[in-house]
Amino acid sequence: MSDERARQPLLNESAAGSALAVEQREPAWKRFLKAFGVALLVWFLFSMLLASASDWPFSVFAPKPHKPSPAPAPDPRPAPAPAPAPDPRPDPHPHPVPQPPHEPLPAPLPNPKPVPYPVVDASYPTSVDGQVVRCFPHQTQLGAPGTNLRWTDSALSSLTARAVINFPLNVDDAIFAITRGSAVEGTVVVEETDGWRASARVEVEWDTTMTTNSAYLFQVCELAKNNDGGRGLGLYLPNWASTAPGGFTWTKVVFTIRVPQGRIKALRTDTWNYAHNLQVSNRTTFGSAEFHSQFREISGQLTAQSLALTSINACISGSYTATRKLSLHTSNAAIDAELFIGSWSVPGTLRFIGASAFDAVLRTSNAAIDVAVETLPANAKLVLDAETSDAPARLTLPVTFEGDVIQATPGGDLPKFDVESAQDPAGLGRRHIVTNVASGTGFRTDSVSWGTMGGSGNVLLRTTEEVSEVHITADWRQKHEA
Repeated sequence: MSDERARQPLLNESAAGSALAVEQREPAWKRFLKAFGVALLVWFLFSMLLASASDWPFSVFAPKPHKPSPAPAPDPRPAPAPAPAPDPRPDPHPHPVPQPPHEPLPAPLPNPKPVPYPVVDASYPTSVDGQVVRCFPHQTQLGAPGTNLRWTDSALSSLTARAVINFPLNVDDAIFAITRGSAVEGTVVVEETDGWRASARVEVEWDTTMTTNSAYLFQVCELAKNNDGGRGLGLYLPNWASTAPGGFTWTKVVFTIRVPQGRIKALRTDTWNYAHNLQVSNRTTFGSAEFHSQFREISGQLTAQSLALTSINACISGSYTATRKLSLHTSNAAIDAELFIGSWSVPGTLRFIGASAFDAVLRTSNAAIDVAVETLPANAKLVLDAETSDAPARLTLPVTFEGDVIQATPGGDLPKFDVESAQDPAGLGRRHIVTNVASGTGFRTDSVSWGTMGGSGNVLLRTTEEVSEVHITADWRQKHEA
């Protein structure tokens, strides 16, 4: 009876006397189960949709499996017979391979571009050498048509042959010469010419009895360096030539550079194992000149605004003048040269003339340094760096020098320093001030000036295990020759 009453609608009378029917609601737990079931269904459908959406790009863009191609049908033709083995016996009648005629040589370009060229060694030339303008290879077989373009061949004897090639140079270019390849010993010659143009000549001699093939044995390449306006030549010898069995014997290599009288912009050599013979009078001057060698002597005479000589394990000798900067560098050998800065003067001295600042570097090892500065303008700044090892070092300065004198003898005795009394070289009656700044075992620093404390110059003299001496005198000749 109670259940039937629960399902029957309730009657409620309003103030107007009308009756309203009100339906009774379902229990709460039934409504919760229905809502929960619908939520589970929605969540399940949404999860399936999300999973299929995430896999869709991979399924669309995934690579399709490769279907193997059908194997080709076999060739019905019979296989060709193998090629016969080469005959190991030499050709009893060798003859040169004819070459096509060459076109006339192009004129040097202001901004040259690399061109194809044959090479004697795959490692040369390199980008460090410069930009290749053109190359002229040489073959061993004399007289072969078209093989030795620009080379002049001659047989000196039944055992020796020679090839020569010449090139024009421009004095307004920064001229340079380099050698690469086989460690052959040669000579670089720099000399004056009576003409008005500069030129270069390369001369190569070899033993023909050791020549067994017609491969490229050497070549000369014209090179350019646009960064400094440089233009020069490179001589390339193959590395295999000196080691090949039955190979190749160089008997003479000479690299000659001829310059006219007057001013030359620059000259530089990078020719290791080549001796340097510099025969240029003071009627010809270089803006800058640098010569690099190794195990071979640098000798002769030359004048330049800036001059640098480097000869590792070999002597530097001759007479050299620099109007601004002078640098000499060697090792295990002596510097036996007449060195002048400013103009020509008495042998065995440094002479500084005509400028307000000078810079000189003298370096060697296992050999003595004995240098006298003959002349230095008053109030001029001198920076001199002299260094050796296991040998004595002596330096004589004029009374016009003002600045610091630093001596270092690690492992040696206290350096010696003396200054002779003299009158003011400028005639102003100034007092000569000499001050010992510091001294001890193996080092000493002194300061010299006229009228005021200190000066702008700087002299550094270094050696090891030996004696160091610096003398300041008005009579350099008497002190230097003592």
